[in-house]
Amino acid sequence: MTDLPSPVDRLARSREHLRAALRQASGIGAEESDPPSNEQDSAWRQGLHSLPGGEAVAEAVGAWWAKHPMRIAVEVLAEALQSLLRPVAQRHPVGLVLGAMLTGALLAWGRPWRWILTPTLLATLLPQLFAKVTAKVTSAGWLSVLATVASLAARQTSAPPSSPRTDPRNSPSHRPPTAP
Repeated sequence: MTDLPSPVDRLARSREHLRAALRQASGIGAEESDPPSNEQDSAWRQGLHSLPGGEAVAEAVGAWWAKHPMRIAVEVLAEALQSLLRPVAQRHPVGLVLGAMLTGALLAWGRPWRWILTPTLLATLLPQLFAKVTAKVTSAGWLSVLATVASLAARQTSAPPSSPRTDPRNSPSHRPPTAP
């Protein structure tokens, strides 16, 4: 006879595929250090990790974002917008640029950062971020930060004082002639 799967087997397989897709979307079972999506992102991450304490900040923000309830919605929205805008960009690139300019103008006019980044939001977010960063930084990391700050302070104190700037209008060659 035929070796077609039974409806129960097909249902079980479908459910397993859905579970795997949901696990992947929520980040469960995925590695936390996913490879960067492009070279610019990689350079940006390397620059952040090269800063003293930057790696701990990046890990804390990444852990916060991985648990954030809006992460999945943002990722789905980004994928939907990309699949929607890719054909538009191929057919009408000038229209897409004009739409981007209009969106930028609306953002500049509306200034959403003024009403999104309220003091209340910062007062609730910054202590959590600070606690996660300080918990992740080892004593060697703190010593590295202190050494960097100390070397910067030492360089600033040992630098020769810069010559005072003079106004070129006050120099003898630029003075207006005086009346006799």
